[in-house]
This record gives sequence, structure tokens and C-alpha cells, in this order.
Amino acid sequence: GQAVELSFTAKIKAGADLTPYLTDRGFTVPNTASYDANIPNRPGLHKDSNKVPVIVPKEPEPEITKKINRTLDHLDVEYDSPYMYNVNTALPKDIDKYREFIVTDKLESVLAIADTPVAYVDGRDANGALETSVEGNTVTVKVKD
Repeated sequence: GQAVELSFTAKIKAGADLTPYLTDRGFTVPNTASYDANIPNRPGLHKDSNKVPVIVPKEPEPEITKKINRTLDHLDVEYDSPYMYNVNTALPKDIDKYREFIVTDKLESVLAIADTPVAYVDGRDANGALETSVEGNTVTVKVKD
């Protein structure tokens, strides 16, 4: 018989929710083709092709680091000597797909928050994009919609 080839270009739809396709390798979207034929000795013949998945890599999860006075991993302090904690992470590139993104820092009970925490995006005050709150010894920064 004569060969039939069907060719076309496809892509992931903009804004598509790939959550149901999440695997260890990324978002694995399967696809198969098929044919249906009615021939005299086999009416209603149906045959599926092999599966050919496309894999959309997951965006890497952002790292999170914590420093003291911007650069230190350790600091010897006296009682009542103020110092600053700096928690840094990056907003994921696909933040629009996140239901929420919250940064939390819970201080040990022997520590006290000495001033009002401030959150920045790219070094600028991001009061409109971020919501900072303090409850007891826990500081949270929530990305607003």
C-alpha cells in the first residue's frame, strides 16, 4: 500500500494547567494517534499508535538563603546588641501559576523582633506586591495576586 504521513506543528497552550501531567521528569504530556477503518473482513477496525510524550521541564524551585547583617552565616553578639536577618529567595518565573507563595521566618522564643520587617523585590520596596506580617516571633511575606 501507499504510505500516508500526517504532519503538523503543536505547542503547549498559553496558560495551560499542566498539574495533572506532573512527573519526576517534568510535565509529561502523552499523545497518540489512531486510525479507524471499515474493511470487509474487519468492520470497525481501530488501531492506536505508540505513545509519544512531550516533556515540559519544571521551573527550578527557587533557593532560599538566610544571612546575618547581609553577608554573615554566623555572628557573636552581646545581649541587647541589634543585628539584622536577611532572607533571600527569587520569585519563580512562573509565579502566575502559583496559588500562593509565602516566605516565613520563625525566630526562636529567646529572640525578639526589634523593628518592622520590610520586604523588597529587586532591591525596591514592594509594599504593593508583597504583604508583610508579624505574629509573635513569626515573620511572613506573602506575594499578592
